[in-house]
Amino acid sequence: MPALNEFEDSRLFWLYPLAPFQDGVKSIDALATNLYAQLFPTSVTAKRQRHLWLIIRDLAVNWLQSPTQYISIHKNKNKYAPRTYFHAHSIKYDPMMAVLNQLHTHRFISLQNGFYNRDGFGNNRITRIRATQSLIDKFIEYQVKEDIDAVCPVINPYPPIEIRSNHKVPIRFRPTPMIEKMAQLVTRYNKALEASHIDVSLLGYPYAVKIDLTRKFVRRVFNNSTIENGGRLAGGWWLNCPKDIRQRILLNYLETYEIDLTALHPILLYAKKHIDYFVHKGSDPYQCVDVRHTLNRDISVVEAKQFRGFFKAMFMMLINNKEELHAKQALRDLMRSENAKALLSGKIPPFPERLDSKKFNALWERFKDAHREINEFFAGNHENEIATALELMKIDSDMMMSILETMLNNNVTCLSVHDSLIVPWIHIELAQSVIEDSFRNMLIKLGLPNVSVEMKTKLFFNETFTKYATESFVNDLDLKERSLLRRPSFINYIPVVTQPT
Repeated sequence: MPALNEFEDSRLFWLYPLAPFQDGVKSIDALATNLYAQLFPTSVTAKRQRHLWLIIRDLAVNWLQSPTQYISIHKNKNKYAPRTYFHAHSIKYDPMMAVLNQLHTHRFISLQNGFYNRDGFGNNRITRIRATQSLIDKFIEYQVKEDIDAVCPVINPYPPIEIRSNHKVPIRFRPTPMIEKMAQLVTRYNKALEASHIDVSLLGYPYAVKIDLTRKFVRRVFNNSTIENGGRLAGGWWLNCPKDIRQRILLNYLETYEIDLTALHPILLYAKKHIDYFVHKGSDPYQCVDVRHTLNRDISVVEAKQFRGFFKAMFMMLINNKEELHAKQALRDLMRSENAKALLSGKIPPFPERLDSKKFNALWERFKDAHREINEFFAGNHENEIATALELMKIDSDMMMSILETMLNNNVTCLSVHDSLIVPWIHIELAQSVIEDSFRNMLIKLGLPNVSVEMKTKLFFNETFTKYATESFVNDLDLKERSLLRRPSFINYIPVVTQPT
């Protein structure tokens, strides 16, 4: 396995609930007050004090999670401009930089400046920071670890409904009866998640991975300042973990299966043209191009999987962008970044690695031709000002919320991953029936024809897994130990590498 650059072990700077210096987190209040007097002995500025508190608090959380981990934090002034995430949360550039510079000068943080490659070939990096031993000694002195429930609370930091502008910044909005109804369902679902034990077995997992089990709450995120675009759930750790980790999730101590509606978005677009895809086309919509003929060579089993991922990503770029040129560039950027990330982790790259512009464009055109019936919804052809994907996400998110509500009505908590459902294995038949009914109801609501649908079920990774809900779990000691904790924890998993004899 290739060695990882230590700065790749990082996460983004995170804002938590509870305001600075309001007795919410007493250990951080006391530590930030002490440090401010040391860093800025001749000046007392409320903004700088607040920014110091926020940085110290996240550095403390980072240390509690993993001492080797870095925090990625922007030093680009544009990231703090109006209509950005930081500006929306009253984080300002000047006090942020002043605090970072003083912490670095006084050796309370190690800092690696980021960089931007202007050649257009990616590999950009955000500035990384991490607490030094001097600051860690302060954390210990002020008993930050004993204050962990306040420092790093297991609570939902977001409102149930978030509406973002076209600049992707949360906006204020006036609740309507429709929004209130949606918020009530998300709140009910979050209460069910809070009451559930959600964990993952990493027995035999060959790659390093970090999972913050405390992030077990979700919100619905809408786009373009309207509840008619987007609406998918965000926030839960299972939404951002590696795909193969999802087959290792345990929900209330039970193994889970993941049920996926095959190619939901292509099916819906064909249904809009009154075409039943699986009846009239038959093939996998992401394997409809003869790659061997286009490349004039045979491809391996691994390459076949990579090309399916390539065409699936191509479809997503075609419906996510208004201009075809932008869609092509977005796909190239995704391939480059994801392949590089996989190689760093020792994984097989998810996309084809050697694909020159001529072959790329040839495959692009053949894919579009294979789906000529729905080309009008693709980049460069769609007349609507809103990308097709946002309209489809609203449809699949409404359907998923209906599925989750029905499962809750049956006293079953599930996890959603966009248009797929992670469900305890004992409820698999119920879940399949609910998904089928919700899909049919969604077609009726949209006035679309009753088209065919296929479901794929991914089984739990270990068929001989011992259920530690009913008996002492012998093999996965880490999982067993976490089951005894009073709160979810942060998993910093490094695989055991056995040396050949």
